[in-house]
Amino acid sequence: MTTPTDTYFLCATPRTGSSLLLGLLDSTGVAGHPQAYFRSPDEVAWAERWGIAHTPQGALDYGEFVRAALVAGRTGNGVFGAKLMWGTHAGLTGRLASLHPELAGDELRLLEREFGRRVRFVHLYRDDILAQAVSWLRAEQTGVWFIGGKGEIGGGGGDVAAQPRFDRDAITHIMRTIEEHNAGWERWFEAYGIQPHRIRYEDLAADPQAVTHGVLDHLGLGPTLPAGRQITPSHQRQADRLTEEWIARYRLLPLIQGVFGDDLLGVCLHGSAVIGDGGLRPDSDIDVLVVVRRRMAREQRRLLVRELMKISGGDARPVELIVVVEGDVRPWRYPPHCEFLYGEWLRAGFECGVVPEAEVSADLAPLLSMALLGDAPLYGPSPAELLDPVPHADLLRGSVAGVPQLLDDLDIDTRNVLLTLARVWTTLATGGIRSKDGAADWALERVPVEHRAVLELARDGYLGRREDRWEDLLPEARECAVSLGSKIEDAWDIGGIGGIEVDKSEPES
Repeated sequence: MTTPTDTYFLCATPRTGSSLLLGLLDSTGVAGHPQAYFRSPDEVAWAERWGIAHTPQGALDYGEFVRAALVAGRTGNGVFGAKLMWGTHAGLTGRLASLHPELAGDELRLLEREFGRRVRFVHLYRDDILAQAVSWLRAEQTGVWFIGGKGEIGGGGGDVAAQPRFDRDAITHIMRTIEEHNAGWERWFEAYGIQPHRIRYEDLAADPQAVTHGVLDHLGLGPTLPAGRQITPSHQRQADRLTEEWIARYRLLPLIQGVFGDDLLGVCLHGSAVIGDGGLRPDSDIDVLVVVRRRMAREQRRLLVRELMKISGGDARPVELIVVVEGDVRPWRYPPHCEFLYGEWLRAGFECGVVPEAEVSADLAPLLSMALLGDAPLYGPSPAELLDPVPHADLLRGSVAGVPQLLDDLDIDTRNVLLTLARVWTTLATGGIRSKDGAADWALERVPVEHRAVLELARDGYLGRREDRWEDLLPEARECAVSLGSKIEDAWDIGGIGGIEVDKSEPES
């Protein structure tokens, strides 16, 4: 069993979920009351809260300050926790060196001298540094670094109603800063032989309770919490559709504008970024619709594929990009034509030189409906100014059109097939378009009980709650898919396609 720690430091960079994790750890009742006690701009405010004298210039007895922080940051079991950003730690160790000059230059020994020999470190980082930089810029512009919390000093003010401004150069600068700070932490850990407990923000966001339990285990404080204690968040999620819009604008707009020039009419988001309340899920693509004036030349197709392959997938979030010609979708007619389609599932063909061509694509009907419903333009006017409404009957027909291909793809794309089938069924039965996990929630209340475990696994894998491996579950997945297909057939007949009158009532919201 791991020996319990005296002190731990959460080492991070801004916008990695550090405030969220501190609140979760605080809620356990055994992991201290971790805060950013040693951020120099806030030390005077902490000192005033603790009754420590200081000069008008902010000078104070730093030994007294540290002792007060230890009292404030400890739980009854004697554990102390605090947050250190890369831009903060040098200030802390520098001021500790003034208290212990004989240890100057040995930052780890300074921390151990002041905080105890059993100091441990947790390193919180973010894979998607573009999303991190966007979040950082928005926080700088609005002054809102967190919402909620438990008595933090600094960062909780600002104006939540303020309108931040997209700034490509500022985002690029912040991304470089993040890379420098991440590299700084890595050098520091290596220099002192520290093996921190590492946490990805993406995992924290997907399953905060499991991540918190992992930290407690690392600190020797798990697995049982005190009676009456639960791991609960005290901070609200801040990422929203604007964050996804900025990410897409940063990554994709220069490429799209360069390829289409004056023929470009509009660009908008659709799919998970705009449907439902959760925004992009851990494995969601960035779904982008491009509307242009005229058909693409073959060289434009080659160029767009080549450049998308550089920025989609790998360490970056995958991109699904669809191009339509305005005259093919306005005035509306069914089935619609797709001018160009890029998706990561087609990468193997692209690597062999395949160039996507224009084709009839009935399932554009629900896609265009999502774009209209989401109303998330990245360039140009609102989608409603570029696209005609999709008649309800065509939304239903387009939703069903891809079902045979989905069933064929079950073995190679199991999670997506099951969730898409659930969404098709939901759309036919309710008339509304839901997120994949929202559709799964709806379907789980209606699917036969023997198929619920498989559909729950697909939903939870999509949300990042647990790993979904399908090699040994394909027979059950096939049975679930057949059941969902049967539900779709029943709803299709009731819906009235194929001669029976279609319900033209308003779709559910």
